[in-house]
Amino acid sequence: MLIILKADIFEKVSKEAHLTKKAAKEAVDSTFTSIENALKKGEKVVESYKKGTLQSLPGLTYEESFEREMIILGMETKKAALDIALEEKIRRLAEERPSYDALLMMLVGARGKVSNIENISALRGQITLQGERPTEGYEGRLTPCYERGDVGLLARGFVPHNLLEGVPPKEFFFDAMGGRIGEIEKSSLSTRKSGYLQRQLVYALQDAGAKHDHSVRSATGDVIQFLYGGDGVFPMHTTRGKIFDLEELTEED
Repeated sequence: MLIILKADIFEKVSKEAHLTKKAAKEAVDSTFTSIENALKKGEKVVESYKKGTLQSLPGLTYEESFEREMIILGMETKKAALDIALEEKIRRLAEERPSYDALLMMLVGARGKVSNIENISALRGQITLQGERPTEGYEGRLTPCYERGDVGLLARGFVPHNLLEGVPPKEFFFDAMGGRIGEIEKSSLSTRKSGYLQRQLVYALQDAGAKHDHSVRSATGDVIQFLYGGDGVFPMHTTRGKIFDLEELTEED
């Protein structure tokens, strides 16, 4: 399967990344070699797990140790693929007219992160849900695409493709699982935190008020600000941030 995919994406990588055919072939071959090695290593870990010879990690059960080993393997594979991708891209940046605008933006801090380069040019890697591999699905397997009892890399959320070459439907489903969980956690947590922060601010400032001398005082008369807002101006009564609009006042009817 990986050999067929390698042939399919070779021309795309060469064209999209502005590489020579030799450089593109080297980058693709190196990336696929690291993925193939990871899949072989994953098969050995699964075999050791099923035989009961896998060494347990300190503080973890036998099953937890196996899952941790598989997650670490997926992370190491992604890092190796990223190193290959970045090596070729940074080499291109040293030329007189660099072609990698996305990488250039990331390096100067304008926009983007290393994870974007990982997902676009290296591989999507192991999908995790709250720090663990996906387990919720059909009986004995995550999706119908795999055999029951399969606990290998590919059957539990490892995506060996990147966004440049495209992600197959069954692997895209894993990617979507992580995206949904992340979106739920991000929206729910941010709403909860911001709501509680607003409640704290309302209760903390409910006794504060502006007085006739333009100062802000508490219910007991303690001075919070000698001049409301630092300039004595209530934003709601301003015009585009100014106390008054001179042009509007001097404008003839």
